[in-house]
Amino acid sequence: MRSLAWTAAIWTVVLVFIARGSLREILHKPESGWSMERLAIVLVLLGSFTNAAKASANEVLADPVVLERVVRGALVLLGGLVVAPSLLRNLRSPGTRIGPGLTALWAYVLVAALSVLYSIAPIVTGPKVVELLVGLAIITSVATSSAPKEHLRQAIRFIVTLEASLVTTAVIGFFVHPSTFAMIAYRPGFLLPATMASPWASSNSLSAAAGLIAAFALASYFRGETLRVKAGWMTLFAIGTVGTILASGRQGVAIWMVATGILLWIHRRRLFLLLLGPAALGIVFLNWQEILGILSRNQSTQSLALLTGRVRFWTAALDSFAIHPWTGFGFGAGGRFVALKSIGEGSRSNLHSGYLEALLGVGLIGTILLLFAVAWAAWWTVRQLHRRTQTHFAILIVPLVLHTFVDLGFGAWLKPDFLLLASLVALADLDWRVPRVARVQPSDLDPSRWLADSRRSRQ
Repeated sequence: MRSLAWTAAIWTVVLVFIARGSLREILHKPESGWSMERLAIVLVLLGSFTNAAKASANEVLADPVVLERVVRGALVLLGGLVVAPSLLRNLRSPGTRIGPGLTALWAYVLVAALSVLYSIAPIVTGPKVVELLVGLAIITSVATSSAPKEHLRQAIRFIVTLEASLVTTAVIGFFVHPSTFAMIAYRPGFLLPATMASPWASSNSLSAAAGLIAAFALASYFRGETLRVKAGWMTLFAIGTVGTILASGRQGVAIWMVATGILLWIHRRRLFLLLLGPAALGIVFLNWQEILGILSRNQSTQSLALLTGRVRFWTAALDSFAIHPWTGFGFGAGGRFVALKSIGEGSRSNLHSGYLEALLGVGLIGTILLLFAVAWAAWWTVRQLHRRTQTHFAILIVPLVLHTFVDLGFGAWLKPDFLLLASLVALADLDWRVPRVARVQPSDLDPSRWLADSRRSRQ
């Protein structure tokens, strides 16, 4: 319950700041059109930070009902009750349609729900399906509201704000309260002996979140119109960068490097090609051994080659996948209760790969639906990046996809990553649903041109 208490306290401060002294700003603001969805987001994400004590797979099955899981379920169900009226009202509105991306995600949830019938651990699969369903219901409600595009953008900003508050607290706590936020582990940090951790998330999770925050902040900095706004975004970018370094997670470094490189290529190409790119390559070339030593964190070459044990987990996952390739072993259950258990690692919660978790959970049938939604969002992302529009939203696909390769990400049960992915998918749907007349060039709508064309045809 410690993680829940910390997260709730930090987010309470964030909500008070957003509310500007008025609870009405959070709970009831008709002009915003999605206030109840915002409250539901807080509830379901609080549930995702409510973690039970570490236990083996057999212990979880023997005693699945513990206080933390009861509280988590209560928060998720409360979030569902909060968002249900808005979702039903929006779906009943004339002309409401759900695009291909969200349809694929709903089909993915349906497959996950059906997997309860054959799950290796139905007592685990059922609650995780409910979590995912409520999370997708929230984003669907936002996507079918009165001003869906703007409300989806606000939802993304809100989720990123919640994540940024946790990363910022951890960075400050690393220096102010090291007994809680600076962990001396069996491996040193990149630059300091201690590694940034927190009561609510591991150092790897903090690293990935910090990389995502840095990417969003840098893209927003390039879009800033005033010096004050730019300074604010640059401050957040610095916090994300420092958080990535202090958390000492290589996944965060990869996210930071790829996202920053893409944004510099798009917004500051000459600076990137003539100065920053060559300078970075030169520093790496001249200090390769030192940089490799920093990133390796005193690990052996063999351990690095095996991605700190991940290759062993993934090999076991592929062996298990071959048994039930089409349907999997049950949503959220195949990784821990089949693959990891087979190699004596049942105390670990996941395979450290969301894609493999999906394969083992819902098989090829469900995973294809999930990957279609990812590809749909990526298609929208590439278009936005090419046009240099909404790049602060579009760049989020990079940390989401990379994080899911080496950690849970959006690949299995509910996390902030899944809500962000669903929001990007919904934005892609809305661009796809632009009325045909809106795509016609203005010159094509000129009556005089129509008249001239008609006269030529008669002649």
